[in-house]
Amino acid sequence: MSPYTAPLVPSPISTDLPSTLTFLSNPISYYLNAAPPYNNVTLGALLFTLPPQTPRLLLLQRAGGTDPNAFSDFWQIPSGSPRPSDPTMLHALARTIFEQTGLRLASVVTMSGTEIEPASRETGHAQRMRMLFMVEVAELGLLQLDNSPFEKDMLYGSQGLDINSVPVALNLGKHRQHVWSREEDLKEFINSGLYPIEERAQYRMMLEAFGLHNQNLAYLHSLNQRSQTASSSHGLPI
Repeated sequence: MSPYTAPLVPSPISTDLPSTLTFLSNPISYYLNAAPPYNNVTLGALLFTLPPQTPRLLLLQRAGGTDPNAFSDFWQIPSGSPRPSDPTMLHALARTIFEQTGLRLASVVTMSGTEIEPASRETGHAQRMRMLFMVEVAELGLLQLDNSPFEKDMLYGSQGLDINSVPVALNLGKHRQHVWSREEDLKEFINSGLYPIEERAQYRMMLEAFGLHNQNLAYLHSLNQRSQTASSSHGLPI
């Protein structure tokens, strides 16, 4: 098997950030200086399918290994830490998504949760902050097309998407397979005794993100209905 070569991340990243997420436009050093005692950050990406599909979340299964602390076979969302070569945290998030899935970041919707990770089992000091972001990628389409640099690729969102056709390209050195998980699948993970407490805590955060995603869909649906009603009343094409 030929060695894995990291793909080039599409550049430049052009995405409008909500006012609550403008810190993503800063380098990682800015955040670490502003939020001690953390010495590192892990960025996680929550990628959901969009209507008319039933919401599903992209999960990647970690490749097997000999390190008992490496969470081998654990199902996780795309996640990773910023590198010195990343100009901003936003670039780090885009790079992580692209290197692990081959999908292109188009929009950051919101930060759905945070988690403190101990720096080591020996000291127990909390030095790493995990941040989870709900994002949209070009290959899945957007709910709001105006904020995307990839408008010409936004066909799936309007036509309906067979998720099996989404071109997910894994780094097989890190992940062995992917799945589009349903909300009930995560509930089974949480209730199963097969997973350690640390993993089940992350599944709970993912499950909470499902709830937030459904709320966003309901809100945008109501806005679209109001917009269509207003357009109809003015005789404008919808």
